[in-house]
Amino acid sequence: PSRASVLSRSRGRNFDSCCEPLILGKQLAKNPEALMRSPYVAYTLADIDYIQKTMRGEALQHFSFEDSKSWSQNAVWQSLDVLQAPEVQGDEGEVEFKAYYQISGIDKCLHENSAFKKVDGKWYYVGNKMFRMTDKQETKTPKIGRNDPCFCGSGKKYKKCCYALNQGK
Repeated sequence: PSRASVLSRSRGRNFDSCCEPLILGKQLAKNPEALMRSPYVAYTLADIDYIQKTMRGEALQHFSFEDSKSWSQNAVWQSLDVLQAPEVQGDEGEVEFKAYYQISGIDKCLHENSAFKKVDGKWYYVGNKMFRMTDKQETKTPKIGRNDPCFCGSGKKYKKCCYALNQGK
């Protein structure tokens, strides 16, 4: 998919009504899910300054501007699936997602459960509770059946998880 098509598919909303106001600083994220979607879009645009501004704490301490820029520029961004976005608990929240992309012709999946914290009325990404990156080359198990547990460790059946990614879709 083109960057334009990735940008236009955030919960069926257009870029200009979904993530652009956040990225341009015209509005604050209303919840952790909105904040998580905007850096994904920022990665597709290689807007690393914005991504860095959305971080605090451990996430910011471990952030590499140059590595993130290289990753975002070399990836072909395909899609983002939000798996869970539980109700916010006070000033803390989390979002589990899978981001699909391709680097050097290899399909990849970033599966993360991100942690967020609200500071002075503004949401920030503060780290992750679970983080996995997988690709076809790293899959060394025998052929997995559609009804077998997914190799990424999500606990879901393969056909409901990474099957489409591994079929080149």
